[in-house]
Amino acid sequence: MSSATPVLVITAIRAVTFILKKHIVCEIAKVAAQQLTTTLTNTLAESITNWLVDHTIAVLAPQIAEVHTTSQALARMAQKADILISSLNKAKRLYHTR
Repeated sequence: MSSATPVLVITAIRAVTFILKKHIVCEIAKVAAQQLTTTLTNTLAESITNWLVDHTIAVLAPQIAEVHTTSQALARMAQKADILISSLNKAKRLYHTR
């Protein structure tokens, strides 16, 4: 700046520059905070979802295996019951034929 520029104008220009710098820094910080929040939210949500899925499967797997084993045992018992019923019916017929 030339020496012909009044001190008051120079001070005003410096004040405006200071205010603009502060405003720009605040805007950059605001955008950075929003980006960080979005990134952390998405990452945490994905991590929590994966964690929940993994742990839910880990918790339910033994119960599902037990249900499967029990259903197979019940199917075998039902077959044996059918055989017993058939045998009882045959015995009943034999008894009534005498």
